[in-house]
Amino acid sequence: MSGRIFISAELGVRQSSQVAHAHNCAELFVSLEGRTTDVVNGQESKTLPLDVFVLTRDVIHGQINTADYRYCIFKFDMDALIARLGADALDGGFQSIFVIDPSLRRDGGYGTNMRIDSLTAEYAETVAKILCREGCCSASDEIFVALVLAICKNARARDDGGGSREAVAEAVLYMNTRYSEHISLELLASRSGYSPRHFARIFSSMVGVSPMKYLGDVRLRRAAVLLSENIMSVTEIAAAVGIVDSSQFTKSFRSKFGLTPTEYKKSL
Repeated sequence: MSGRIFISAELGVRQSSQVAHAHNCAELFVSLEGRTTDVVNGQESKTLPLDVFVLTRDVIHGQINTADYRYCIFKFDMDALIARLGADALDGGFQSIFVIDPSLRRDGGYGTNMRIDSLTAEYAETVAKILCREGCCSASDEIFVALVLAICKNARARDDGGGSREAVAEAVLYMNTRYSEHISLELLASRSGYSPRHFARIFSSMVGVSPMKYLGDVRLRRAAVLLSENIMSVTEIAAAVGIVDSSQFTKSFRSKFGLTPTEYKKSL
């Protein structure tokens, strides 16, 4: 998608059901008025006014029980958005809306929508009008990114699972910023206020993998970046991302990327 973030916007009113269809990009939904029931990979969830959620391109989505449903939809490239946001992509609000909830829906779990206030919803509607009018112009990426940041700042969980969601989002943030340090399940659980067993269960249910598997993937992705910079040795990179055992680092890296760290470095 040529490095562009924003693809297109839609602003409309739906009175009838929408046939299930596949997504070829990520979509940000902002519900303005009315009601509908979203069906994502076969799982139903009621959508109310001021709800906001994201669907990734690997899901099948449709809507039923629709009445006077007014909405904004923004199609975008998730990878390009994360690359543009940088450190802001690690924010708890972004993780909740753009990482945890989409993962739940993709895997057939119940999506617990986040909600925004009426002013943010009005802002989203205004942005949709502008982007519908201007299309994919030179400023569209920046306009869309500003909306994303506003939504992440103002969104709140609308259900009783908000505490669990916040705990998982904070753990995701901690692992993405402190991956070089010694991090255990017990440490993450103590920060969340849950027992290790309960924390591992809610994390896995929301993110789709265990906390330690997620941490391992964070470290390996960061290692791949460091390898591409070609400044440090493989041993130094393993230590820099928090992996003490260099042989285990090689084994894990090959399992994830299909190449050893040395082979990966030479392939760049």
